[in-house]
Amino acid sequence: MVTAPSRSWDVNEALEVLSNERRRIVLEELLERRRPVPVAELVDSVVAAESNDRGRPNDLRTEVVLSLHHNHLPKLDRSKIIDHDTERGLIAVREAMYAVEPYLELSRNDGRRG
Repeated sequence: MVTAPSRSWDVNEALEVLSNERRRIVLEELLERRRPVPVAELVDSVVAAESNDRGRPNDLRTEVVLSLHHNHLPKLDRSKIIDHDTERGLIAVREAMYAVEPYLELSRNDGRRG
């Protein structure tokens, strides 16, 4: 059972984490599924969300894999929003997710994502 966050989040800190569309897609997927998700499935979700705007899905997939692996997942893990089990290739929500969830909800309602 996930409990309330053990620390409060500054608005700027939450907005920094949510400033990237790929991170928001990952977090939305994790919230929707409510279980640990394989990294490959999160890659598929990001590619599906972005492929409407871009051609060559294989190139996009490679770009997404690299950006999630080297940038976005480590940032979310350091922020204690996710737990990245690199041995099993699974991503799970941590308690800090629920502190940033209201800001994520605001980003959903801003009309930029469909």
